[in-house]
Amino acid sequence: MSQTLYPLYEALQATADSVSVVSSAGPVFDVLHSIGIAVVIIQLFFVIRGQIVDHDRRRKQATIEFVGSVQPIFGDSHEELEELFGPDTITETFAHRIWTSDTFDEKDDPELEAAKKGKLVLRSYLNRIEHIAAGANTGVFDKDLLHRLSGNFLVRMWDRYSNFIKIVQKELGKKRYSEFETMVSDFRSWEQADSQGMTRPGSWVKRVLPFWKK
Repeated sequence: MSQTLYPLYEALQATADSVSVVSSAGPVFDVLHSIGIAVVIIQLFFVIRGQIVDHDRRRKQATIEFVGSVQPIFGDSHEELEELFGPDTITETFAHRIWTSDTFDEKDDPELEAAKKGKLVLRSYLNRIEHIAAGANTGVFDKDLLHRLSGNFLVRMWDRYSNFIKIVQKELGKKRYSEFETMVSDFRSWEQADSQGMTRPGSWVKRVLPFWKK
């Protein structure tokens, strides 16, 4: 238990333990001690609420700083991939060509040479996104803020390289880029809910306790 909460916990425990003793003094003392317990519980509630708000703020700040730090790296890789593959969605045929490019000699075949070089860049690029997605899906980063900052871009990248990702998952296992897939699925469901004026999936806590983070 944190140092902030422990004194309140002790106070609550001591108050609760003394109820049986003091209650014999009469109903007035019962009421007073009930009020005391209620006050401690309310104090405990606001301490926990404050810690949640502070943690949420720190997580948002960490998300902004991390996104800012990786933007130059992503920018360089993104430009290199567009030079090699163009800005359009990778077709199934070309995705297969990229995946199998290591097994062919690229001599006098510029497309195959681009595929072989691009495979390394693309795998590294997708691995970085997978790490970010894992952080967002597990709560290390603020997923809602990431969606606001880069959601549209990340969804576009999934669509652009989805045919290649499917081949990787088929050859190496469904867990490959599964965090990226989950994150994009969530972003799409959020956007659909927002466009229809509906509550986002998984946000029932905000409906039940709308005052919690205010």
